[in-house]
Amino acid sequence: MTGRAAILLVLAGLLAGCNLAGDITPPPALATAQAAAPVPATSEATSAAAPTSSSPATQAPANVPAPAGIDTARGRVIWTEKCAPCHGETGQSDGVMTANLPSPPPQLGSAELARAARPADWYAVVTNGRIDRLMPAFASLSDAERWDVVAYALSLGSPAADVQAGEALYAENACAQCHGDGQGGGGGGPSFRIPGLVQQRSLDDLAQAIRAGSPPAMPSYGETLTDDQVWALASYVRTLAWSSPGAEQPSTPAALQSGSIGGRVINGTAGASLPQGLEVILTGFDGEQEVYRQTASVASDGSYAFTDLPAVAGRIYGATVSYAGVLYFSEGAHLAGDGAPLDLPITIHDTTTDATALSIERLHILFDFTLPERVQVLELWVLSNRSDRTIVAPPGGAAVEAALPDGATDLGFEQGSIGDRFMLTESGFGDTQPVIPGTATSQFIFSYVMPYDGRLDFRRPTDYAVEAVVLLLPAAGVTAEGSGLQDLGVQQMGGQSVHSYASGAISAGGALELELSGKPVAESVGAPSSGLTNIAIGIGVLGGLLIVAGLWWFRPNRAGRPGRETRPPAAPEADRLIDEIADLDDAFAAGGMEESVYRARRESLKRLLRDRMR
Repeated sequence: MTGRAAILLVLAGLLAGCNLAGDITPPPALATAQAAAPVPATSEATSAAAPTSSSPATQAPANVPAPAGIDTARGRVIWTEKCAPCHGETGQSDGVMTANLPSPPPQLGSAELARAARPADWYAVVTNGRIDRLMPAFASLSDAERWDVVAYALSLGSPAADVQAGEALYAENACAQCHGDGQGGGGGGPSFRIPGLVQQRSLDDLAQAIRAGSPPAMPSYGETLTDDQVWALASYVRTLAWSSPGAEQPSTPAALQSGSIGGRVINGTAGASLPQGLEVILTGFDGEQEVYRQTASVASDGSYAFTDLPAVAGRIYGATVSYAGVLYFSEGAHLAGDGAPLDLPITIHDTTTDATALSIERLHILFDFTLPERVQVLELWVLSNRSDRTIVAPPGGAAVEAALPDGATDLGFEQGSIGDRFMLTESGFGDTQPVIPGTATSQFIFSYVMPYDGRLDFRRPTDYAVEAVVLLLPAAGVTAEGSGLQDLGVQQMGGQSVHSYASGAISAGGALELELSGKPVAESVGAPSSGLTNIAIGIGVLGGLLIVAGLWWFRPNRAGRPGRETRPPAAPEADRLIDEIADLDDAFAAGGMEESVYRARRESLKRLLRDRMR
């Protein structure tokens, strides 16, 4: 397997494993709030799982009341499909795709984390996602379904034996006389059958109420019950708010037998017919490894079918169709093996070279000041296509064109290069990859370097409308000013302190204009600034996860198309970078700079050098 294929398979598994069909990027205002939302200043385990109610991105969702009929059985189905690949079947951060994530997800099944969690907070995470943890917002789930999966996730930290013991204690201590039993009712105390009563309370809160009591109506049980009994009773009390008390604990399913996968290919372009002679390729993955591939013809009515497929626990299947040089795909899904066929529809589109329907859904710009007297700018573009045709590159041209600010040099890309995916243009560069219809269906990350002497008039022109802009700067020393620019303050993102700004929409043909001034303080020049680059890459990974065009990694290598420009000779630029690394080594050896600053600058120069030498 080639390196390119291995990387793309990782992305395939991440997207298909999370089954993000319908879970596309949130509206621009919410996306901006997510990027700006601070990580709560709580314990590491708690903050990794849920933001506090003070987080701007979670205030509204936290106030959405839980319905009266929460169904943990349905929650388990949702968990298995959308959550288990990353969080694990039992919430122990041991899913089939966990090892591929930049940082492991929190162990939601741990008793310590589950006891500290408020259901409303976990509901907010499912609703809004966690951009700093690369978790998407699950927009495809209804309010009721989000509560169902939250209830099930909470049950993972409370063993079934504890819930059963709590039920016995509830009866032994005559709790039902005041609070009612599992069927409702009560004798004056609040009924735990009302979900709203517990959605804002953690198990810690419930346990404390049991220990302390509420004189004179409720006695204290702190002296009569052990800690284990208190936790068991609290666990049972919370299940009274759900419709199925004592949720069954999941077990890792054994290898299944066989099943079938089918679907229908349709043409999503208005007035267009379905071409004949199409073929569907079905691929199966066990983790990162491709283990199954089969081809079937598409019938005249668009239908296709694969039978007698091995239904193995954790295996992900996805289907693709190539049409007019563009690869289209189904969502990725698990084959249940219960006899029910798996339906994987695929929508194709006719193509156009007209890019007027293209927009930049989100534009993230990061300024990294690790280079002496220069600033490295990293940009992430998340693109949307508002038409019903796939935008493709014209002969010798690009599907998307990006102008660079005046004075930009040292252009580089996170994925691809000039002569492969990208090509040089008079004003900057172009991306030759097609952009399929939909919201946030394509993205790319690129970087360039600009001179900086303590002040920079930065003007980023754009040929496309921009819905939302987020700027990331070092935490201290450098500030940004510009018309319509909102200062969001310093916050934690991806384990680093950053100063973030937001800007509103930009019309097509307009520009983002701002002034950077100041110099980063010593502590924000070293390792944290290096971390800013990691944040940009992490955001790019998230962008890839949220792109509903999930199997885009299968798109053929487009190198060698006619009309491509070639990369300029790399030798002069490489020589300059080598000289800079040598000068940097000399300065550090002479004691002229801190080690953290030296390490960060050297790594940045090495990255640029590697890019030039490819």
